[in-house]
Amino acid sequence: MLAYNDVANTVTSSLAANAVRPNIGFFSPQSSYTGQVDITVTSTSLLTLRGGRFWDNFKDTGIPAFSAVEYTTSASAMTNIPASLRQPIGFNNTPRLRPRDAHLLPGGFQ
Repeated sequence: MLAYNDVANTVTSSLAANAVRPNIGFFSPQSSYTGQVDITVTSTSLLTLRGGRFWDNFKDTGIPAFSAVEYTTSASAMTNIPASLRQPIGFNNTPRLRPRDAHLLPGGFQ
């Protein structure tokens, strides 16, 4: 889904700029393991051992490896720059996204 600019209900980014959108997402597998062992020491006492382990691995996917550029001023009338750079206000080459650092979070508890 694309957000429209506030000028005449239009999108000023190119088809190529929006081509990356279907691939943007994240990968976040998680695992958690727990266990408990109860040992009867005598007829009136019980020994309980508990343990566990969890694992979280988050990664962004599909974020372009180049910087996003967004025009805050129109360059349509500028004749001293290449034609490919003459774009209207609000034009962008790719969505403005900042990749988050991937992290692997292992841990345990007792």
